[in-house]
Amino acid sequence: MNTAVVDHTNAHVMKLQTTHISELDQKIETLNGRIGGYLSRVATQQVVMYGGLVILLLVAGLLLVVYKSLSPKNRLNRELSEQKKQLEEQRDKLEGQRDKLKNRGISLYSFLINWKKRLMLNWFSLRIFLMISVPTDISCRSGGAFIG
Repeated sequence: MNTAVVDHTNAHVMKLQTTHISELDQKIETLNGRIGGYLSRVATQQVVMYGGLVILLLVAGLLLVVYKSLSPKNRLNRELSEQKKQLEEQRDKLEGQRDKLKNRGISLYSFLINWKKRLMLNWFSLRIFLMISVPTDISCRSGGAFIG
């Protein structure tokens, strides 16, 4: 850079140049500060962006793990529901058969009770008939003892 001698003719111009250079230096310092601030913001935004991306990937991985763990459980629940439905149908069928057998059992019981009553009536009727119609000396004629 060339140097110039300062005298009374160029002092005013030199002072203006020095002032202008100082103002430009201040503007450069201000812009450097702004650039530093911008770079700091960009760095912060990058950290937040990468952190958010990592969190998003972790959440997606967690959702995938949960989905994979629930898929077999849902399949098993469907199978158990089908088996439950089949068991309920079998239960209903067996209850119907039980009710039919119960009704038949009641009618069989009634039949047996009535049969027993008839048998008892017939037995007593037979004994009475035998007492009335058979002579008591028949036992003597046959040679054996009559137990009546």
